Amino acid sequence: MKKTLTLILVWALALTTAYAQEVVATDIDINNCITQLEVGSSYDFNVTFTPSNTTNQNIAWTADDGISVNYLSGVYTATSTGMKSVTATSFSNGAAYDQCFFEVVDSSPEDPYGITEAEDYDSQSGVASGGSGVAVGYIEDGDYVLFYNMDFSNQNPEEVRVRASSDRTGGTLEFRLGSPTGTLISSVNITHTGGWNSFQDFTAPVSNVSGVHTLYLVFKGGSGYLFDVDNFQFNPGEVVAIEINNCIAQLEIGSTYDFDVTFTPSNTTNQNIAWTADDGYSVDYLSGLYTATSVGTKTVYATSFSNGSAGDQCTFQVVDSSPEDPYTLTEAENYDGQSGVRLGGSGIAVGYIENGDYVVFYNMDFADGASDVRVRASSDRTGGILEFRLGSPTGTLVSSVSITNTGGWNTFQNFYANVSGASGVKNLYLVFKGGSGYLFDVDHFQFTPAEVVATDVFINNCIDTLQLGDVYDFDATLVPANTTNQNLAWTADDGFSVDYLSGEYTATSTGQKTVYVTSFSNGAASDQCSFVVVDSAESARMSLPSDRALATDSQMVVYPNPAVDGRYHISLSGDITYTMQVRDLTGKVVWEQKALRKATIDLSAQPDGIYILQIPGLETRKLIKQ
Repeated sequence: MKKTLTLILVWALALTTAYAQEVVATDIDINNCITQLEVGSSYDFNVTFTPSNTTNQNIAWTADDGISVNYLSGVYTATSTGMKSVTATSFSNGAAYDQCFFEVVDSSPEDPYGITEAEDYDSQSGVASGGSGVAVGYIEDGDYVLFYNMDFSNQNPEEVRVRASSDRTGGTLEFRLGSPTGTLISSVNITHTGGWNSFQDFTAPVSNVSGVHTLYLVFKGGSGYLFDVDNFQFNPGEVVAIEINNCIAQLEIGSTYDFDVTFTPSNTTNQNIAWTADDGYSVDYLSGLYTATSVGTKTVYATSFSNGSAGDQCTFQVVDSSPEDPYTLTEAENYDGQSGVRLGGSGIAVGYIENGDYVVFYNMDFADGASDVRVRASSDRTGGILEFRLGSPTGTLVSSVSITNTGGWNTFQNFYANVSGASGVKNLYLVFKGGSGYLFDVDHFQFTPAEVVATDVFINNCIDTLQLGDVYDFDATLVPANTTNQNLAWTADDGFSVDYLSGEYTATSTGQKTVYVTSFSNGAASDQCSFVVVDSAESARMSLPSDRALATDSQMVVYPNPAVDGRYHISLSGDITYTMQVRDLTGKVVWEQKALRKATIDLSAQPDGIYILQIPGLETRKLIKQ
């Protein structure tokens, strides 16, 4: 019993000591109070205790709407616009509290050029709903409503319209920026309308407003209720600007294009546009539909019907999409576009050339490349440099031709230079460089293609047998097909039976014979055909039985060879059905078929390369797929 009593006394003493040591808050301060939040955002409020070592530092958070702040954490969620407040109260002392007043705003811009319902204000002072809830009512002198983020842009509104009613003498509605006493942009006089539900439109001019503002509607007048406001709408001024919003850099000749514009302001009342073209006819006056009828630099103009000083233009190139051949003579005055030049040399040359000028020729097809260029030009001065560039006036430099004094503007001479890096289809710029004044005139130019050298050659009508006295015209195919020098050298093993240039062979003696062909452009590219020349009596003795006969003049023709698509046509003489095989260079059979007289070999599924056609009892032929 004594022990129990002792324990109770110890517990009571400890409890008394604990209570005696609790530090109670004497004050709290919301240390991160703000003035504004955006609707939809959240914010974590916090407090500072006095004293800082307050034992119980829990806070009870409340909001004026009863829901927007978390009771224990202080996290506030902005769910609606307007003036808001949050209260923090200490758990340890209910008399220790603080408040924060702030505004929740909608940050997205609002359009003052649409109808704005007055009752949809973001905040107000003194008013209430009127007009059966569809208007701002019970308006007295000094009251106001405000609208955040009204975006007047740069449209410079000229007028504002207010729909209002009054059963009294009315009053004045002031539109101000930023505050109830801010910049006055309009003042609308509202008069008696015959009743609170009899709404009428009132208008007034607007001045000095652009950009995004908080708009205050401030109500002024005598005593009592003044008027009700249903809605308002600003009317933009004249067109400030128009912009062609789909200007292009290039059109193909023969094509059409529909130009369009953007108005500033976007709700310009009269959105009609007058379209014109530099040639006077290529664009439809009202629709903006352009038809590209000729090549060159073109310009289209757009002008507002409502404001003739608001306009825009688009400059572009009309080009001929069909490739042009730089390896034929090109007249300089037939350019597709130019900068700075005029016709000179009695209209047959590009003249009045100064430093930095240029002309351009579209779609010049250099194919596999050019080796040099010839320019026919004249100069009565010191001359200058003609640069050939690809793609732009500062594009890849492929040649630079020095033009010197020729003794007069009408005294034309040829000038030459090497070319490097020109291949494929390109826009070719002739850029003129030099000192001050006129440099030179250009009559025409012509490129020389770079030589394409043969890599191989194939006799495509090799035979097995000729009769004594026959004349046979051998033919061959060069690889690649666009080899520049297509001349062939033909020779025979006897030194004289074949014509050196034409390949025509005359069978002057019997026996085993061989004809050779060699490319002029590459001596390593060669082929040969071996065959037998027989006399007619020997041919008859060698004939097979008629049902299996293969005539001594049997021939196999294969074409095309080389073949780009891998399909070859075979023509055979005689009435024998042959078994034909095509092998790749590893010996694998990639095609096989029996045929009488005609057949088609299909190697389209095989990779490019060399294949061997074998016809037992007839001959072997090399096939090229490329």
